[in-house]
Amino acid sequence: MSKLGFARFCSAKYTDQVSELDNALVHLTNVAVQKGAPGHDPDGPGGKWALENLRLHLEAIRGHAATEALFADIEALVVHTLRAVQPVMVNDKHCFELYGFDVILDDALKPWLIEVNASPSLSTTTKADRLLKSRVISDVLDAVTPQEWSSGPLAPQKVAVDRGAGELAQAAPGLLSNAASACGGRQIIGSFEVVCDEAQDSQLLQRLRKEAAAAAAAATHAPVPPPASPARQRALLQGGVRPKAVEPDKKLLLR
Repeated sequence: MSKLGFARFCSAKYTDQVSELDNALVHLTNVAVQKGAPGHDPDGPGGKWALENLRLHLEAIRGHAATEALFADIEALVVHTLRAVQPVMVNDKHCFELYGFDVILDDALKPWLIEVNASPSLSTTTKADRLLKSRVISDVLDAVTPQEWSSGPLAPQKVAVDRGAGELAQAAPGLLSNAASACGGRQIIGSFEVVCDEAQDSQLLQRLRKEAAAAAAAATHAPVPPPASPARQRALLQGGVRPKAVEPDKKLLLR
C-alpha cells in the first residue's frame, strides 16, 4: 500500500440544508466539478492536500493517537475489502494491477469506503499531481520487477522493517478485528509498504488465537470441589440441609 496519496476538498463549506442538495460544489470533491468554482486557481493546489499534510493537520487538531488510529483503520479497510473479493479477483502471475481506494472521513475520524478503482486515473492537473503520480508509477515498477534487474547506486532497495516483539504484543489485542496489524515485519519499497502478508498473517493469527483461548481458559477455570462424601451427605440431610444438586456439565467457582 502506497503511503502517498492526497485528500480532496470542496471549495464550498458543507451544509445539510435542503436548499443546497443540488449544489455540487458542496458535495462533490471531483476536480472536474471544483474547477468550475468561483475564484478557482488553475495553477493552485486544486483543492488537494498531500496525505502527509492531512496527517499533520489532524495531529494538530485531534492528536497523535487519534490520527494513528485513523490511518490504521484505513489500512484495515483496504485489507478487508481486498479479502472480501479475493475469490473473484484476477490472479495472473504474468501481470499486476494498481487499485485506487476512495475513502471519506466523518467528523469522528471514521473512514468509509466509497469505491475502489481498478484503473485509477494517473492523469495530472497540477504540479503536485504530476510529482506524486510519477513517483507512484516509479515505485510500482520497482515493486513488481525483480531487484536483480536493476543495478548501481540508484537501484531500488527493498527493505524489511522488523516491528519487534513489543509492538506485536501491543497489536495483539486488536489483531482479531484489525487485519492491518497482522504483520510482524513490513517490507518497504519506495513509498509502498506491505500492510499484510497473508502467510505471516495466518500463522500469527492462529498463534494469537491459541494464546487468547488458553488465557481465557486459565482465567475462567477454577478448581472444581469434589462431590460430598456419603457420610457428609447423610449429615447434611439429618441436619435438614439438602445439598444443592450440581449438573454434571457445570462447575462451581471457589471465591
